[in-house]
Amino acid sequence: MRDLVSENTDLQQIILNYTKELQSIGVDGIRWDAAKHIQLPSEGGCQFWPTVTSQGLYHYGEILEGPDDRASGNEALMKEYTNYISVTDNGYGSNLLGNLRDGKVIDQNGKWVNKNAGITADKLIYWAESHDTYSNDVGEGGWTKYINQNAVDRAYALAGSRAGAAALYFSRPLA
Repeated sequence: MRDLVSENTDLQQIILNYTKELQSIGVDGIRWDAAKHIQLPSEGGCQFWPTVTSQGLYHYGEILEGPDDRASGNEALMKEYTNYISVTDNGYGSNLLGNLRDGKVIDQNGKWVNKNAGITADKLIYWAESHDTYSNDVGEGGWTKYINQNAVDRAYALAGSRAGAAALYFSRPLA
């Protein structure tokens, strides 16, 4: 599929206007899928994030594993995202659910908290499972679909108890 050119200022204005329209009909937050694939201002001056998040909605970005897979500056990049959006800490959620599944003690407080990245809890989103970890084919995600719902609910209870952070609950489809 062709990609949108997020550096294009006309496109940024179209998306900003769309988010304003959504806000006018009662939407109060937006999830940005694959947010790490949109440049930050420090990565070449792209003004997408400052532009489209300027109207006061709650914004969070799905950043799987954070920018850990980039060559360097990972903590600084993740921190920069939080100037505009809240970010997912799916590494913590995977660790949380995996430990509960295996009957182990949780061994971390959160991936981005532990990295001393300067990210405050109110900018973090936790989950125990997502549509990717549940619905994808095993090997491409999908690893949570065979975990007992009780373990998933306990992981959500722990994620949701984190002071200041938000937690998302994936409602498994009936199948």
